Amino acid sequence: MLLLLPPGNESSGPADLPPANRSEGAGGGGGSGSEAVVVPVVFGLIFVVGLVGNSLVMVVIGRMRCGGGGGGGAVGMRSGSPTNIFILNLSVADLSFLLLCVPFQATIYSLPQWVFGGFVCKVGHYFSSVCMLVSIFTLVAMSADRYVAVVHSKRSACVRSRRNALAAVCVIWTASLLVSVVPEVSVVPEVSVVSVLPEVSVLPEVSVLPEVSVVPKAT
Repeated sequence: MLLLLPPGNESSGPADLPPANRSEGAGGGGGSGSEAVVVPVVFGLIFVVGLVGNSLVMVVIGRMRCGGGGGGGAVGMRSGSPTNIFILNLSVADLSFLLLCVPFQATIYSLPQWVFGGFVCKVGHYFSSVCMLVSIFTLVAMSADRYVAVVHSKRSACVRSRRNALAAVCVIWTASLLVSVVPEVSVVPEVSVVSVLPEVSVLPEVSVLPEVSVVPKAT
């Protein structure tokens, strides 16, 4: 998953930004070299393809549900199956990530600094974590659902129900919303760098032994 700038990088000017988050072309109003063009274009393609693909999934599942009420009982049951509910939930999570996180991430490579402020930075981080966790938990739920359907096929009817699938989706979103709050509210204290080695005092200069005068021999 893509991540936005950390909350501590919402400075007002390029001089206040760390060197890692400052473009070389800050004086020219954009990123450096081809990175300022290629990376936003790649993000744009990801945004368009993901938006179209996830929207089609949601439309297809919605049409199956609408068509099932007109006499297609098998189609109606299939549209409300746990697998389709989890697929729909996965599409919602991916679509939320595309709409709330990808556009802001693309601006990091095309603008010399973060211009949306600290609030948008924190919210973007939060929703990025939420969407990531929802996708992970949904894939885990889909794996458990398929395991029950294949291994325990005779008893799967009472477990793999629409109500249980919707309850699992609610638990997934609630857990993701709560777990994602922890990194945002945790404060890491600044650790001052302390020299490990003690200061070594310079030894005083050793005085040289005085010169011994040679006494002439008595004649």
